[in-house]
Amino acid sequence: MKDKKDKFKSIFWGSEIGYGTFAINKNNNGSEKQKGIAITNKSFPEDKLWSDHLKGIGAGLGIIPINSNSKCKWGCLDIDDYRTDNKELVFKIKEQKLPLVVCRSKSGGAHIFCYCKEFIPAKLMKIKITEYAAVLGIGSKVDKTFPVQEKILKDKGHVGSFLNLPYFNAEEGSRYAYKENGEAATLEEFFELYDKKVLSKEDFDKPLKKTKTTDPYAEAPPCLIALKKNKVFEGGRNDALTNFAIFYKKASKEFGMDPHQHQPYTWQELTRKANRLYMIPQLEEKTVETIINSVDKKEYFYMCSVPVLKDVCQSDICRTRAYGIGEQLATGIIGDIVEYGQDRYMVEINTDEKNEITVDGPTLMKMVPFYDEAMRQGSAWIPKMKSTEFDKIMYKKFQERTYSKEYVEEANEELVFVKHFKNYLNKNKAYTNKEALLIYKLPYFSTSYKTLEFNLDAFEDYLVEKRISLKRVDLVLNVQRILKARKVQGKVNNKSCVSWKIEKYDLDHEDLIVEGEAEEIEERKEITHIKNET
Repeated sequence: MKDKKDKFKSIFWGSEIGYGTFAINKNNNGSEKQKGIAITNKSFPEDKLWSDHLKGIGAGLGIIPINSNSKCKWGCLDIDDYRTDNKELVFKIKEQKLPLVVCRSKSGGAHIFCYCKEFIPAKLMKIKITEYAAVLGIGSKVDKTFPVQEKILKDKGHVGSFLNLPYFNAEEGSRYAYKENGEAATLEEFFELYDKKVLSKEDFDKPLKKTKTTDPYAEAPPCLIALKKNKVFEGGRNDALTNFAIFYKKASKEFGMDPHQHQPYTWQELTRKANRLYMIPQLEEKTVETIINSVDKKEYFYMCSVPVLKDVCQSDICRTRAYGIGEQLATGIIGDIVEYGQDRYMVEINTDEKNEITVDGPTLMKMVPFYDEAMRQGSAWIPKMKSTEFDKIMYKKFQERTYSKEYVEEANEELVFVKHFKNYLNKNKAYTNKEALLIYKLPYFSTSYKTLEFNLDAFEDYLVEKRISLKRVDLVLNVQRILKARKVQGKVNNKSCVSWKIEKYDLDHEDLIVEGEAEEIEERKEITHIKNET
């Protein structure tokens, strides 16, 4: 039993700072939710608790999936609708090839588990398992999604919510997993199911393949689906129709052709149609047109907090829908942009602990790299949205960006190139005799006009010598753009001399060789002559 206990414990390990127990009352009716005494303990779940649970001794063990670092290695969809056919769920999961294991709860409901080999952010597990619920079409039946919490504040005494584990009294109990044929699995068979279904950390980054459908409401917020089915009565019609209009504006292309107009439905016409079909009684035409004009002129977000939507809200599922709240959640998480300078932007990330990330321009413009940096630098999970919506949001934030007061000139990348050029001058010096430029390709400085001329090939050779990699085209661009130099063709002693000239150059005095006069030149000639002969 020890090996079984260790394997079971490794699968369901969660919080190290708390656990739960649940003792069932003896007078419960097995056909309804089992009542009993649930206790949360703020201590370490010792080995004996795991062993006693599998043996059916005492109260059953409940584990909090999220640990004190806000990470977990399993999640669960808790379905308390006892009319649900658990075996039908098992077959549907098999058909969809989903990495889920269904277990019978203590009351006969379903606990649908998703497992990971490693600890991952609880928020990531919660989002992924909610996506599975949407694929299965059971969102409205889910009572709770575990982990319930996305973040644990240990210093404030938080431990989280626990879930009663399966296989209490493993040999004879009724809390078992279902094999893929719908039969009850022994503990050993459950271990085999786990080994087959468990995911790696990388699997949680892969998007789910959604079943193709012709239903135009397939990617709509779940609340609107519920309102569509149940209708909306007086007291909530204005808010409800406004939210329908917001959805139709986002998704009107999904609705095909109007058979009477022989052209695609407009979102405005879909809104009018929703008033006729789902509002009881219908709103007056004037009110409907006011709503349409308002949504047309302003970029609205869904009004999730209004009572008519709040009562039927399923936010965890909604954030996974293409036309759900992912966009507005992402907008709230992605804060203001501050330009620091030289292709660096600081972006506020508004999570539980507000922070900021630093990205370059290309990353700021592309959704996937930006999401990666938000997770890497800020541990922030940003809900998915369409790339076109990301572009729209980031363009607006970019247009409204501010500039950092903390930016220092030393952070300017152009200064690096200027530094290389000054080092080149410091090493080779600039001469007041232009023959130095013609014969030895050394810089020439006119004390009268304060102009500096230099040979581009000689400067490039210096950069190569210093192992500074720069393509020729980039070198020329930097010389033109940063040094403000221009190419000139002149003559020295009637000989052609091509150079690059900088007007009004502020040359350091120590970098200038003033003639005394041709002695320095002649000395360099001699040195060069000896080197060439050697």
